[in-house]
Amino acid sequence: MSLHQLQAWLQSAISIPARGDLAAQAGDHLQATAQLGAHARLGIYQRSYRARLLQSFHAMFPGLLHALGADMLDKFALDFLEHSPPRHHSVNRIADGFAEHLQRTRPASEPGINADWADFIIDLARLETALLGVSEAHGLEHATTTDAANVRELPDESLLQRRPRHAPCLRLLACSHPVHDYLQALRADNAPGMPKPRPTWLALTRVAWRLSTRELAPVQWELLARLDGQTTVAQALRAVAALNPQPLPTTELARIWLGNFLAQGLLESV
Repeated sequence: MSLHQLQAWLQSAISIPARGDLAAQAGDHLQATAQLGAHARLGIYQRSYRARLLQSFHAMFPGLLHALGADMLDKFALDFLEHSPPRHHSVNRIADGFAEHLQRTRPASEPGINADWADFIIDLARLETALLGVSEAHGLEHATTTDAANVRELPDESLLQRRPRHAPCLRLLACSHPVHDYLQALRADNAPGMPKPRPTWLALTRVAWRLSTRELAPVQWELLARLDGQTTVAQALRAVAALNPQPLPTTELARIWLGNFLAQGLLESV
């Protein structure tokens, strides 16, 4: 084997222990000692690799760790990793697609199965994954943002033609449970239980290097979701009004909300 082929074999043999054909080659590539054979030495790396991945899941998903317990979270994580082995150099990316995997593999609705519990677990996974994304994304720490007071003073015609742009670290989530309250209670050491279902619209961002989670009214969330830097305020208002929300979004309300979005670090510019 070339060095590249040997490295590829070792990586696959460690990260995919179910591949017995790879493990069978251990004697050809690893040197045995008086105390340990080649297969036993490979097993040490396989177990250490798996333990490191599970430690990472525990660190990245403290909410799930509390809600599920370590054993069940480990089972979910290992099932996910079997279907989606890590492919990124950063350990922070090993859980990419974890929430979607939980959604795909959730049990079918049957008597005796709490559908709300499954929804809560999936929402919690989505929120904690999104928070990881916010922490790694470009933020507004060194950006020159629009002054919220200036936006509130714009004439109607000028305001409606503006094309507001999201902060690069903004993440938007629509959840079936107030999972942000659950995480906040957990951080305060309150040992929370599963919250009651409640439609929840969240905007996640980073302000001065600190993560921020804000719950918005549905109409505010829908408006913010459409402000992509290409859509005018007028176009966004018409699209949201077509959903018949309460209250109906007016220009005056948009002026207040845009100013708030800027002040809260949800928008980069208007």
